[in-house]
Amino acid sequence: MEWAYLSDTKIELEVEAQYLVNQGYDRKAAKRALIAKYRGISQKDGFTCPTCRQKVHMVMDDPIYFRHYTEELSECVSKENRETYERQCKAEDQKIHRVGKQLIYTILEGQARIHGITVKEGYFYNKRLSIVPDFVLEFPDSEKTWAIDYITGLKTSNFYLDDILRRKMIYQSYGIEPFFFLDIKWLTVHPEDRLLSLIIPAEQEMSSVSPCDREWSQWLHEQESMIGQWHYNQTHVLSSLRPYSVSHVVYLDPHERNAHILRYLKTNSQWNLLMTFPYSIPLESALSLERNQLSFKDSSGIQIEGKEWFMERLKEIHDIVEAENERQRAEAKKLAEKERNRILWLEEENEKIKRDAMQRRASSNPNDGFSSYDNWLTKTKQIVLKQKNQQQIKQITGLLHFYEVIGISHHEDYIQALNLLEMIDWNGYIDLQSHNVLVNALQRLSAFAIPFINEYRSAGNDVPWHLTKPIKLILEKMPPSNTRLEETSFSQEQLVMPSLDKKQKEKLKRIFLSRIDGESYLNSGTVEWEGIQVALWRVIVFKHYKKFAAGRMNLQTLLQELEESGITFNQHTNLVQYPIHKMIEAIEKVVGN
Repeated sequence: MEWAYLSDTKIELEVEAQYLVNQGYDRKAAKRALIAKYRGISQKDGFTCPTCRQKVHMVMDDPIYFRHYTEELSECVSKENRETYERQCKAEDQKIHRVGKQLIYTILEGQARIHGITVKEGYFYNKRLSIVPDFVLEFPDSEKTWAIDYITGLKTSNFYLDDILRRKMIYQSYGIEPFFFLDIKWLTVHPEDRLLSLIIPAEQEMSSVSPCDREWSQWLHEQESMIGQWHYNQTHVLSSLRPYSVSHVVYLDPHERNAHILRYLKTNSQWNLLMTFPYSIPLESALSLERNQLSFKDSSGIQIEGKEWFMERLKEIHDIVEAENERQRAEAKKLAEKERNRILWLEEENEKIKRDAMQRRASSNPNDGFSSYDNWLTKTKQIVLKQKNQQQIKQITGLLHFYEVIGISHHEDYIQALNLLEMIDWNGYIDLQSHNVLVNALQRLSAFAIPFINEYRSAGNDVPWHLTKPIKLILEKMPPSNTRLEETSFSQEQLVMPSLDKKQKEKLKRIFLSRIDGESYLNSGTVEWEGIQVALWRVIVFKHYKKFAAGRMNLQTLLQELEESGITFNQHTNLVQYPIHKMIEAIEKVVGN
């Protein structure tokens, strides 16, 4: 060990030897001087170990150190703690950590001496530790002990977060209060938004709560009536951060001999709200104990400094967000008008398509083999889409009713979504563009509703899980369709396959009943034909077989046709291609015979 106690005085032999060398002694002369000075004390067992208080003696080696008389039989844990400490220090930036640690030790020792506190390296703690701090502070006439760590290794992994949590748990299990000082390179403020700082989870775990922080929390509660609903970004309001948990982090800059205090309001994310811009204090002040010796000082007092700065920055953000909301409301109004005009045009086009289709059906021959097959398939698809859309419309209507309960029915996206649902119910279809507009409106509304849902839940109300699940899970099952629903107001029993001769029926039956590996990759409804249940996806592939065989349709287009028909996939499209290929091979085998 590099030092030992002489009574209650700390003796560092190597430090004294270096001092003598600097005074003009050579190395041998410096050693002789130290032997002459301490030989008698060492022979009378005057030196004691700072960990176990057992007797130690001088070893005049290079460097000079102390050791126990029977090192191999000693029960002192300092050696094992030191080995543990040296292993864990490999995770730190060695050069920065060594320089900063020496500076911290020098200042701490001077500050602690005033209060009779003992400062020593963490590996001199009197119990074996699986994680060893840089320093321990032992208070006189008290069981209180502090652990001081200077953290220089910047890591964002979950493993590093777990290591910090484990470190705190071990210290606290021994009744040790942990304090963390981070290197200045950890300090990261948003380059454009002066109100936000990037604080990773491990960094948050190394934060402290001081009397000044509690003053800030109380002040925010008092100001809530004025600023509680103000935005701090585009998806949150300040009141969603109750009970306003304010903390601070101390960043040390050893080269400048100062510390930077970053005080922030926790937002349950990595970007946290700054209460003041990071301010600098002398390193000696940051390593001074506050009056009641419950923590270190994080400022010159507990006066709330910077509240004007915070209010000004918050108002800037609020005004920007309100201006953006106003722009979005105007844009939504324009878009709604455009949607109404477009829907009127689509109605006219659909009426025209309907009349043309009726004329073609009237002029076609119902007994020409497969010529009426497309009509049968189209009606079948219409029934599937109608059932699917009606189910999803019901879910979305329930979601909008819940949004009305929590008080956000004034939001422009709520109004737009409600109008689109009414248009779907009235016109009987949802085209691709309307579908995308509805998706975007509900996704924005879902993000806006988060703080209101949290407030509704915190008031003791139950929130049905199916109303708060990700909106994508509802919308992805509502495929767009340009088919008017009133055209499908007939029962499935009315859908009869066109007249086929016996040979054609036999071939089609063999195709529909063929074994297809991987069929479970597709979620498909069924239709009844000739007493058998046929998967709709097989019918669609058969319909487009001639186009595919002639090279007028590729596999990607065929998959898109399946999705537009209400077929969903539970595997990646690369896997879904396999049963499609198998179905095409089955068709080729039957058609070729």
